[in-house]
Amino acid sequence: FLNDLGKDRGAEPFDIGEYIKDLPFVRVNGKDIIFINNVGFGLDGYVCETGNRERKDKKKPINYTSIALRGLLREFSPRRATVTVDGVTKKYERVWLAPTTNGRYFGGGMKIAPDQDRLASDGQMTFIVAHDLSRARIIPIFPEIFKGTHVRHTKYIEVVKCDEVTVRFDTPCAMQIDGESISDVIEYTAYSRNAVKKRKA
Repeated sequence: FLNDLGKDRGAEPFDIGEYIKDLPFVRVNGKDIIFINNVGFGLDGYVCETGNRERKDKKKPINYTSIALRGLLREFSPRRATVTVDGVTKKYERVWLAPTTNGRYFGGGMKIAPDQDRLASDGQMTFIVAHDLSRARIIPIFPEIFKGTHVRHTKYIEVVKCDEVTVRFDTPCAMQIDGESISDVIEYTAYSRNAVKKRKA
């Protein structure tokens, strides 16, 4: 959140009122949960789930980048996914990431959605899917997420602005909502600020 607003950790207090109006929400396991930054399905869900578990067992700080590398190298298996974005359905193979974002960053400093604007007048979210990638292919692309240049790999990284997106995996996977993990999820549906406003109207 601070990265997205160009603020440093420890910045002076400031008013966030404009950033928390009509927040998007995600429906998962029959519950509607508001999110301020993003929801993620795939490797990022695995990273948050693993980090949260290790935090309970260890006193030292958790290194999320090293957990992500472990996942990329051996511990996380990509899924098949069926995705419906604003009514259009597509199927994907070897999906590593399938997050939906309200802001540009996740994971503390990864610029997953470089063109997302949380205050844009259209109120839309950005959906990103990293697909059809072998372990050997995704490893050199992954570091580019920190600068947001991963989106240039359009053969493997699809980026779509949307108001509603449903992601369904072929096997259960951890997902994260603003860093909080939920285990064994098959499907989520996210709704944008614009969709929230329409429901209120």
